[in-house]
Amino acid sequence: MYRVYVLFDVKPDMLIKVLQVLVHKAGVIMADILAEQPAVLIVVQARSRRKLADLTIKAIASVENITEGMQLMPTRYIPQPKNKKRVVTIYNN
Repeated sequence: MYRVYVLFDVKPDMLIKVLQVLVHKAGVIMADILAEQPAVLIVVQARSRRKLADLTIKAIASVENITEGMQLMPTRYIPQPKNKKRVVTIYNN
């Protein structure tokens, strides 16, 4: 999988609106408001670079008029394991 983190600078009164728009965009797997500054961080994920670029551009364009700036932080390719079974460890106290 390919991923990119996008950090949006947002006016304090628009934080909830930006978050509400972004959580419904295709490819957005996480969206959150940062505690220390008026900003929203999202993670966009896709199976190809081309698809990732398309989804990221659509997410950015959807809030372009209500944000003050943004930073893109792409990650390295994350190979998917052939065995997609998830292992969960439960600790009992």
